[in-house]
Amino acid sequence: MESQPTKQNIAYCLRTIAFQLAKTHQPFAVRLLHLHKETRFTAAEQKFGLIWDTIFENIVFKMDFGQTLHWIFDGLDEADAPKLLVRSLLEIKSKTRIKLLLFSRPKKDLTNILMARFGAVPMVSVSVEQTQEDIEQYVASVASEIFPDAGGPIHEYVIQQITKRAEGSFLWTRPALETLRDNWHTQADIDMALNNVPKGMHSLINA
Repeated sequence: MESQPTKQNIAYCLRTIAFQLAKTHQPFAVRLLHLHKETRFTAAEQKFGLIWDTIFENIVFKMDFGQTLHWIFDGLDEADAPKLLVRSLLEIKSKTRIKLLLFSRPKKDLTNILMARFGAVPMVSVSVEQTQEDIEQYVASVASEIFPDAGGPIHEYVIQQITKRAEGSFLWTRPALETLRDNWHTQADIDMALNNVPKGMHSLINA
């Protein structure tokens, strides 16, 4: 399976959140610049714990951002230290309200951590079967725009193959369709192109 290890690193995850916050909230960006000026601290190449303590515990969670923050974590099961990340998120005590949405394939150790906090952490299980029809409709709609033989055998083959291979993942479906824009002329072309689309969630997210 192709993947991008950097994006599976939970320290990288924190750096990404801090970057997004700095882009949208100038007071936070100013605090980061002040931190760097005073201590020469930079989050690049730092470990999760140091970034969490220095930037999040000491700055983010003590600031009033003026609105609720919404953080979405996709593919937790592919992170290099998912249990540490989840435990840290569940222990957040922030001046600004933060709403979290976590996505993961079934994983016993993560489920156990969340179950221990079930009263405060609603959990919803979604099966492949529950999303398959939605994915099929989405693929059919996009495929009609991409392929000239809408309703023809190639069009139907694409719908069938992507729906089957997606295994309930919308995240995989979109790049799969894009890959086929120039590789749809025969079933062999389609199969070869789809075989080259990585399965790992994080490997599908652009920097």
